[in-house]
Amino acid sequence: MKKYAFVGTHGAGKTTLVNSLKDRFLRDFPEKKIEVINEVARECPFDISDKENGAQGSIATYLWITFEQIQKELVAELSEPDYIICDRSVIDPEMYHEGDFDLLHTCMIHLVDCYMDKEYNKIFVLHTDDDMRIVDDNRRCMDIDFRNEVNDLFLDHFEEHESENIFLIPSQELFSDEGQKLVDKIYAECFLGL
Repeated sequence: MKKYAFVGTHGAGKTTLVNSLKDRFLRDFPEKKIEVINEVARECPFDISDKENGAQGSIATYLWITFEQIQKELVAELSEPDYIICDRSVIDPEMYHEGDFDLLHTCMIHLVDCYMDKEYNKIFVLHTDDDMRIVDDNRRCMDIDFRNEVNDLFLDHFEEHESENIFLIPSQELFSDEGQKLVDKIYAECFLGL
C-alpha cells in the first residue's frame, strides 16, 4: 500500500487535483483499489476560522481535526487498498493553529511530526500566489492575507524538510493552459512508478 498526502492552504486546488487523480486511476486500473480521505475539516463540529478575518478556532478544533484525520487514515488502511490519497493531512491543522505553544500544542506537534515521517510515501504541497481567488464554500476564510500567511507556513515547513518524497506544486500552473501536463506528471509520480 502507498499513501499520498496533498497539503497546502485553502483554495490551492487540492480537492480538484485529488478528484482528478482518483477518477483517472479508477478508469486506468479498475482491478486495483484506492481509498480517498476527503478533507475532514469540513466535518468539524467546532468553528474552523472566522470566515471574514481568519481568527482561529479553539484548541478543540485543532485536536479534533488532527485525530479525525488519523482515524480516517487508519480505517482506510483496514480495507487494504493499493493506494490511499489524502486531501489534506495531519500537518494541515498545525499550519492553521495560532494558539499558544503550551505543553499540549508542543506534544501535538511532536506527534504530528512523527506521524508525517512514517505515514506518507509522498507529500504534494500545493501553493498559491496572490492572484489566486478563493472559492466561497461557506466554511473557509475569504481573507486573502490570511490565506497567504498559511500558504507561507506550508512552504517554510516543507522547504526545511528537503526530501525526494516532497513535491512543491505551484497551484497557478495546475489552472494554466499547461495544467494537464502537470497533472499527468503528478499522476505518473503516484501511480506509474516514474
